[in-house]
Amino acid sequence: MADLPYVLNTGKIPDLLDKITTAARPERFSQDFLEKLGFSSSNDRAFIPLFRRLGFVNESGNPTSPYDDLRDPSRRATTLAQQ
Repeated sequence: MADLPYVLNTGKIPDLLDKITTAARPERFSQDFLEKLGFSSSNDRAFIPLFRRLGFVNESGNPTSPYDDLRDPSRRATTLAQQ
């Protein structure tokens, strides 16, 4: 199994996924974007390397096509499983 970044706030992941669904697609998935979604805790910053490792954003923080699939509730579960 691949090593994933350590995330303290695992309970916030469903909330993050829900907010991504309704938010506009960001130019970069960054700390500023997370703060705009209401995730301003320093522990929430771990979502960025997690999304990068899972392939939802590239090394520059730009969303990828799996990120777009993640935003679609009908494709979210399949996309999470594939990534």
